[in-house]
Amino acid sequence: MKQRELALALKVADIVALACSIAAIFYLVNKIGLLLTSVEGNAGSLLRHAALPFGILTCIPLIVIAALSWKLFNELAHDNSFCPENAGRLRTIGLIAFAEALLFIFAAAVIAIFGSISLDAFADFAVIIIACGAFAVVCFTLSHLFAKASALQDENDLTV
Repeated sequence: MKQRELALALKVADIVALACSIAAIFYLVNKIGLLLTSVEGNAGSLLRHAALPFGILTCIPLIVIAALSWKLFNELAHDNSFCPENAGRLRTIGLIAFAEALLFIFAAAVIAIFGSISLDAFADFAVIIIACGAFAVVCFTLSHLFAKASALQDENDLTV
């Protein structure tokens, strides 16, 4: 597979992953909203009304990650994979993924404190938190490796 073909395949995968992630978030938001109908009083009302804005808020980092990935894949298409910009993009993606994990930890804690969280909703939150955390670790690691590869490539270009 050539660089451009790989970049195109990655861009398609990027779009599909973004669409699936947004759909999964709104499924979870709907599920949590239905679970919160049993919570009475002001806390239940507040949590039900906060579910949709939370869903929208959690989609924003996903869109930013998709845009940064798109730029990274453009560099790949131009055979410029190991550049400092890509290392920075990967680091930023890792920070965003880590922040998303923290956001879901906060949301799960708020629902657990003020509402009632079922075991399956807790499992959904746990899967998202673990996935975001693992994705952040992978991105931080790749960022470090891309930065080292970029430095080696620059050093090699100077030697030749």
